[in-house]
Amino acid sequence: MLELQLFHRYTRALPTSGEMMQVPVEFQTSKGLQYILSKGWQWKQSDSERIQTETCPVCKKAGWGHFYMVCEPGKRDGLWQCMRCGKSGHLNALKEEMGDKIQYVGDFGTKGDSEQMPNIEQMHEELLANEDAMDYLVNTRGFSLEIIKQQKIGFGKRFFKKLGGEKLCISYPYLIDGNAVFVHWRTLPPTQKEFSSLKGWEAPLYNGHILNDESLKEVSFVEGEANVIAALDHGVKDIVGVPGANFKKAMWLEQLDKIEELKIYICYDKDQVGQKAAQTLASRIGINRCYKIILPDFEIPSDEGGTKKGKDLNEWFQHGGGSAEKWETLKAQAPKFDVDGVTNIDDGLDRFEEELNGKTGMMPKYMMPWPSLGDKLGLEEGDILDIIAYEKIGKTTFGLNLMEYFVDQYGEDGIIICLEMSNDRMIRKWVSHVSQVADKVTFDPVEAAALNEKFKEGVKVARAKHHNRPGNLYFCYPKGVKTLDDFFKLVTDCIRRYGVKWIMVDNLQLLAGRVPRGTHSRMEHLDRISKGLQGLNKDYGTQMIRILQPHRNGNDELCTMNDVDGSASLAKDCDAGISLNRSKKPEMSSQALATEGMVMSSDASFDRKLLVTVDITRYSAGGQCTLDYVGETSTVREYNHAQIKAEEAKIKSNILNEVKDVSQLTTSAGTEGASAQSEI
Repeated sequence: MLELQLFHRYTRALPTSGEMMQVPVEFQTSKGLQYILSKGWQWKQSDSERIQTETCPVCKKAGWGHFYMVCEPGKRDGLWQCMRCGKSGHLNALKEEMGDKIQYVGDFGTKGDSEQMPNIEQMHEELLANEDAMDYLVNTRGFSLEIIKQQKIGFGKRFFKKLGGEKLCISYPYLIDGNAVFVHWRTLPPTQKEFSSLKGWEAPLYNGHILNDESLKEVSFVEGEANVIAALDHGVKDIVGVPGANFKKAMWLEQLDKIEELKIYICYDKDQVGQKAAQTLASRIGINRCYKIILPDFEIPSDEGGTKKGKDLNEWFQHGGGSAEKWETLKAQAPKFDVDGVTNIDDGLDRFEEELNGKTGMMPKYMMPWPSLGDKLGLEEGDILDIIAYEKIGKTTFGLNLMEYFVDQYGEDGIIICLEMSNDRMIRKWVSHVSQVADKVTFDPVEAAALNEKFKEGVKVARAKHHNRPGNLYFCYPKGVKTLDDFFKLVTDCIRRYGVKWIMVDNLQLLAGRVPRGTHSRMEHLDRISKGLQGLNKDYGTQMIRILQPHRNGNDELCTMNDVDGSASLAKDCDAGISLNRSKKPEMSSQALATEGMVMSSDASFDRKLLVTVDITRYSAGGQCTLDYVGETSTVREYNHAQIKAEEAKIKSNILNEVKDVSQLTTSAGTEGASAQSEI
């Protein structure tokens, strides 16, 4: 329960009404205050640990002195309470109240500790004093001195990992009520173009504070800061910039959803990458609300002294004759985005040709983590992969290995929605996998303490991996989902808000049993679930892994995709289907027990040899391969007979040594007892 007494400490004199409170140095890395700044809420410092807001964001009651938040970086950061409505909680609870965090989803938040907010004013003054930087912004970008000052554009040095050192760069601060809530840096030409962001801070929209105005009638989305600045400089005000075409999290979608009559325009680069990103953004916002602005053809100067095709809004204003009036004309002519995917032959061939030009071969986009399976199966964008196996064979572990590989290898975010295990249990399983800590149940206090220490080190390894890669993996245990529509909304929200490209649902039959089916038969209910997930996957261009349960066949029969429990249409809704099989180890007979005289403990009921069968696939002939299932570390790897035999021999040797030690101890105790009896 929240300790209410921490909100009743001393309160120093507050700033007078209307006075702008600058962020105190001690609060600058506070996740709680970062969130409040990003929402554009009016706030004041209350004491050395807390701030207060003018209005409670939960109950909407105005007036200073009732909504408080601890902004002390550390474990209490983000703790809040409203004295009027009585609600309280941690930062995640507030984000859930505001719709900025999806309930039941394990969100790791920003990666790493928050970097100190740099001195925006100082960087701005350094820019105004630097001739090369000003020449780039004024003569290359076409920015006026007025807009440069208004947006507090800055200059300085920044470390760029890809370039291996510090480079001169331009800084673009994201300002709300005069406070910087984020900073994006771009290298200063002629240095190779690279970007860097303020670490540990959520990336909002550039100029995104305009979305706080629920009377907003229309807004235009463009890529990056420079396009917004160019538009603002030419009198276009209702415009925001997405920080990069391939952005992921989009918590600001909640603000868009609140403005029901808002008309949304999207103007991205004219190239294939830009247009694909525009289509993705429209899908996440709501394709029925979005209009596509297509810039006219125009030429810009090339580095070689000639000309080349222009592609973005900044270039259009600078070289293509763009103006506020022409921008309004483009908006009036803007068509809606394509909904049903229909295309004409010419457009289709153009896109296919561009795709071929960008490829080095015709291999699938997503390869399997195991070469022996990769020879038989690959995935493309929008594919659904189904995995089926009998109980305790390793479906969840196999899916976890795939999801971790795709997130790690391709840098795309993913979410595992598991109806069987809590988020905490799935996190433990993931840590065991990525750090290779053997997670074995033990009832020995010494072994339990040792495992605890190993997991502490494993958490460090897992956290480092999470922080040092572009992809994020989320976990979701949808315990509060009551209906099928609730579940589909959860999946949709994960795609829209978190930008996940990979979704694993574990498992469809359990979901069918958890949500009411009404008047539908179980077969019809499963079909609705399958068709609904297929539709979401195609609409948003994601990839999906679905775990399926089989009905029971006779003993000693291999599980196949033909054994799916429930609707036969499940197999028709996927693009590829994999079945997993492992042999059950023979149990010791009564005769063997009498012969051996003792039973050596065994914690594995199934053999490690995992037979993987690609039963159905749209793009290849399928086939079979054998992989190695290591249950202790939730890992599937290539099958290596010699390695497995060596590991098994080592385990057997350890067990025999333990038995030998126990036997010697028992013999010694018996000898000492006999000797003592003799003396008596």
